Amino acid sequence: MADGRVVGNNVLSNSLANKSPGTREGEGYMLSSDDGDYVFAPILNRLISWLHRQLHLLFRQRAVEGTSHSCPVIFVDDETSTPLQSGKRLIDPSSTALHKRIAQLEKLVVSMTSQNNSLAGKESKSKADFDVTDDSTELHPRFGRIGLENTETSYVENSHWTAVLDGIAELKDCFDNDPEAFEQVPTSRRISTPGPALLLGNFRMLDQQQILASIPGKQEVDGLVSTFFNTTSVYLLCIHGPTFLEEYDRFWKCPEKTSIMWVGLLFSIMCMASVYQRSSASAEATRQAEQRIHIFRERIVQCLRLADYTKCGPYTIETMLCYLSVEYTQATDNQTGLWLLLGIIVRLAVRMGYHRDASNSSCLSPFQAEMRRRIWAVLYMLDSAAADQYGIPRMVNESLADAREPLNLLDGDLDPRMESLPRSRPDHEPTLIGFLAIKNRLLSTRNIITDLTGYPNKFVSYKEILKLDKIIKEQFENLPAPLKMRPINKSLTDSTGVIANRIFLALISYKSRCMLHQHYLLTARTDDRYRYSRKACIESALDILHIQESIREESQIGRRLYTEQWKFETTVNHVFFLACTILSVDLNCDLSETPAKRLLGKEIFTKIISALQSCYNIWVESTDTSREVQKAVAMLRFILMKARRLRRISLISINDVGFGYDGLSTLSNQIDPALFNHDIAPSSWENYNIDMSQFDVNGFDTILDSTHDNNQMNTVCHA
Repeated sequence: MADGRVVGNNVLSNSLANKSPGTREGEGYMLSSDDGDYVFAPILNRLISWLHRQLHLLFRQRAVEGTSHSCPVIFVDDETSTPLQSGKRLIDPSSTALHKRIAQLEKLVVSMTSQNNSLAGKESKSKADFDVTDDSTELHPRFGRIGLENTETSYVENSHWTAVLDGIAELKDCFDNDPEAFEQVPTSRRISTPGPALLLGNFRMLDQQQILASIPGKQEVDGLVSTFFNTTSVYLLCIHGPTFLEEYDRFWKCPEKTSIMWVGLLFSIMCMASVYQRSSASAEATRQAEQRIHIFRERIVQCLRLADYTKCGPYTIETMLCYLSVEYTQATDNQTGLWLLLGIIVRLAVRMGYHRDASNSSCLSPFQAEMRRRIWAVLYMLDSAAADQYGIPRMVNESLADAREPLNLLDGDLDPRMESLPRSRPDHEPTLIGFLAIKNRLLSTRNIITDLTGYPNKFVSYKEILKLDKIIKEQFENLPAPLKMRPINKSLTDSTGVIANRIFLALISYKSRCMLHQHYLLTARTDDRYRYSRKACIESALDILHIQESIREESQIGRRLYTEQWKFETTVNHVFFLACTILSVDLNCDLSETPAKRLLGKEIFTKIISALQSCYNIWVESTDTSREVQKAVAMLRFILMKARRLRRISLISINDVGFGYDGLSTLSNQIDPALFNHDIAPSSWENYNIDMSQFDVNGFDTILDSTHDNNQMNTVCHA
């Protein structure tokens, strides 16, 4: 963004458990096969969904009953028949046949869907729900995903990873019918963190004297303040360091005369400093840091309430932004409360006019105007990132905001008494505000992608998609040299903060390409016009997962990112989830094809398996702290088991595979055998009265007989 610029589902495949494109409930296009038989896609969709539910119910009933099998069972890796034995994964023969039939029906619907697309193109645009048709290169509007669970209702846009996950019909049906199934992971403990204390906390109110009396001694506070101002957090940009230190000195001389909101800002700084110290401390020091965080967090809320933050007094936005950063570090999942808290801050900032450029106001000095631009830039970044993370629309209305991009200046370049602002430093000079400005430029492009590909009443041509792809690549290639992505082992003279900033910018660019092209990922399997999109999407997803593995390795004790790991813990998981889901959906589709029609060659197949296995190894260690991680682990377990079964993966054949970054670490080199030690022994389908005559399936036998014998469906939803 040049000076003066303003800061500013599709479900990858049509879910086989939902309506087919171009159809309404109770309707369907009559499709003809070569032998003259006729089928209705919606009926098949409902049939498959119903079969999934029945199979899942049987699995759960068998797990609850715990009864032994008297009938013969078949070892998955063995052709011999034997009674049930512990320690082996067994499958009932009748269930195996049903698995095959479900998978075969799914293949038929996938084939019919591609035919349906060409027919749907002849209807009006209002009836074109999902994919690009053969007669048009327009990308049609897509609905996101509404989740209805026992305790929560949520909506995410179609680009969110949980909406993309619907492309795996078996998992979608499993999660939709039993949302608690993916939580059944073996854990020794479960951590449940409450929402933001300001919204949900039940703290007793203290008066100003009591709050001041709880401040630690000056020497301890000095150390915490120093720790905060020596980090590279973007929240530093909300506070002008030299001005704060002047106010800090005055505070110690006469605490009683200090604004209670400023005291809340001081507690926010001390709390964030304790968070930084916790990430790099010994076990005892970590315990002490946790205690300080709890106390300081409570004091921040008490100060905000005592000062009545709704009155929008001085230091309100600065204090609340720093408090928000504290709450982010305490969350283990995407909590709605954090988004609500950010919404309060955005509304307060708009109430105070931060969205309008302060140069239009004569009552604000150049220094105040520039600090307001910095704060608005931080808010723009947080709002854009939160919308992406939570899969929801942004709160900032860019058409009503004209705040300019802040200048690339150090704190030392600014002074409250200055009459005019100095010239901005060049982009290639590394500064924290320069990083934020560049990050917002990348986010602005991603916001355009979100608006074009996900919002209602938007019809996008493929030419526009390619134009945006070019913009993404040019922005990434033209990053200033200090912020260009490079191997960590070739960044020995760079600070950890600079390395972390490079990672953030790379992840934004890679995810933007994934979001831009994911709508064509599966369409490209049958339409060569979109081959570039599929290649770009898969490559970007692999790049993202390679970065995840690098972060994991470099966050170990004594490694380069150990002190920066707190930055990644809650802010970028959604990027890894999306990349992992995209690869899983494409791999699942490839595995459902006959060998002759599979598009993944040995090399790329091995890379994808290696990347997904690495994700599994990373996330399986965190399933007791995050429901999202539990869901991702369930997905990965399912897809890796399916790959092993259908592609006959040898544990030895998954070799150490790199991702094209010289010097960067390679991913895990083998499939973890522990993945596959899950006993599933469903009861016979003959015990249930299933009237298959209610479905018109004439002509299926010919198609089913020609399907690959190994194409079985399995499920990971155990009781």
